[in-house]
Amino acid sequence: MIGDAISSALPMLRAEAESLMTSTVRAETVTITTDPTTGADVLAATLLYRGIARVKGPGSSSLAVPATVMSESIHFPATAVPIPVGTRITVEDSANQPNLIGCVYRVTRSYLAELQAAQRAEVESWQ
Repeated sequence: MIGDAISSALPMLRAEAESLMTSTVRAETVTITTDPTTGADVLAATLLYRGIARVKGPGSSSLAVPATVMSESIHFPATAVPIPVGTRITVEDSANQPNLIGCVYRVTRSYLAELQAAQRAEVESWQ
């Protein structure tokens, strides 16, 4: 059965996907409260994940006619904790693209599925 074949190949596929994850990112949930004394916004961040990831820029889909522009995305190991919408992602290191270091993103869509080689999250720049 094809499901059995994919399941048996999944560890190798995940290892291949992770070999492309050459950045280190920090994923945090962020809450904003108001300081009762000053009235200023106070940001509180809770760490969800720190580890390898692959930061992908926007591209076009070769499947759609006419081509549609795809969002930026970040790929995480399939075994990482789920990364929910709204999570703040900060690139801490990047072996292949040092200009990514310090970039901050917000997850706009998160994909979880069976038989994934990697978790994928669509992102936009954090404002």
